Amino acid sequence: MIWNYTADDSIGAFSVSVGILSFGCSNGYVYALNISNGHKLWTFGTNATPYYTKWGDSVGNAFPTPIAVGAVVYVSSANGYVYALNAASGAILWSYSVGSPLWSGFSVANGNVFLDSVFGMFAL
Repeated sequence: MIWNYTADDSIGAFSVSVGILSFGCSNGYVYALNISNGHKLWTFGTNATPYYTKWGDSVGNAFPTPIAVGAVVYVSSANGYVYALNAASGAILWSYSVGSPLWSGFSVANGNVFLDSVFGMFAL
């Protein structure tokens, strides 16, 4: 084994770029680790919480989804925001609200972020 990292909650999707592994957790945070040694570089909280129906059933979780492209980590979140974070520091480069929770995946191509919500498709 090269290294092991135990997160604060369940780990979801992950992405790797420029020597940094980023992943989302069910606590609504994104973590970034150095891929060589597994040391935590930064965390970013999306303030997303699980979504429940009026009957108390969970229909979504707080897992943010990261996609790393070059020096930027793009994150879609259950709070309805898309974030562009500096991969090295976790600092917010920009953010955009689509007005509804983002539960499905998204894609990044040619410098644009493509995603969907209950309000339709978006290209940012």
